[in-house]
Amino acid sequence: MKYLAAAALSLGIFGPLRSAARPPADPALYQRYFEISRLAEAGRNDEALTQVDSLIKARPDTAAAYALRARLLQQAMGKPHDQALADAEKDLRRAVALEPEEALYARDLGE
Repeated sequence: MKYLAAAALSLGIFGPLRSAARPPADPALYQRYFEISRLAEAGRNDEALTQVDSLIKARPDTAAAYALRARLLQQAMGKPHDQALADAEKDLRRAVALEPEEALYARDLGE
């Protein structure tokens, strides 16, 4: 699976952060999701990762947060590439488990 994810990354299949997932329906969660996405788009990935970790800690049932963290991890430069991919895959699998009807999560896994 690691190689499939790496191939998907190299082909650009994962796309921009905005399309990482369907944003949460809850307005407060949506606002946090949006703010985190904006941080990442501004190149502030470390700050975005800190914020998404906080969101997941507060609301571990939010699949979109795991998918967003997976995207951020895929773009992380501070971790070894294989570890970042493994962490991203773990988060996407959690997102699929939380919302199996969301096709974007399975697509991002290459399934």
